[in-house]
Amino acid sequence: MLGYFSLVGLLRVHSLLGDYYQAIKVLEPIEIHKKSQYSHIPACQISTSYYVGFAYMMMRRYADAIRTFSEILLYIQRTKQLYSTRSYQNDQINKQAEQMYHLLAICLVLHPQCIDESIQQVLREKNYHDAMFKMQCGDLEVFKSFFIFACPRFVSPCPPAADAPMEDYV
Repeated sequence: MLGYFSLVGLLRVHSLLGDYYQAIKVLEPIEIHKKSQYSHIPACQISTSYYVGFAYMMMRRYADAIRTFSEILLYIQRTKQLYSTRSYQNDQINKQAEQMYHLLAICLVLHPQCIDESIQQVLREKNYHDAMFKMQCGDLEVFKSFFIFACPRFVSPCPPAADAPMEDYV
């Protein structure tokens, strides 16, 4: 069991460093789209799918990213009652779900395709369609705001220069 979670930790590290190919490669021993050890813990499954979907998106594998985000968002919709009593997990899961809806909207603009009706309904209810229309028309500010909200906080593998301004590293 510990090996599964260490692989998920490596996925997160590689994603934060910007090595998306290695992030996906490290999960080869785990079949993420099937039930396995990590899928018994909802927070782990949701976090794993977030980082996998983000890595797919950054590698321009939009269809895989859409499939990953759609599957986990459907899972969240189906199992929302199970973790609603645990408030600390509920807040984290809701925040990550909101981030995944933003990333899904970006992917759907860049690679339009049909998705599950319940996911489409949530996108409609939360007024993502206006922003998606603006992105389709080429509004880079909407892309930027969606990406900044939804992306993980990246880290640099190098320490900052001693004479560099600190506002970029706070």
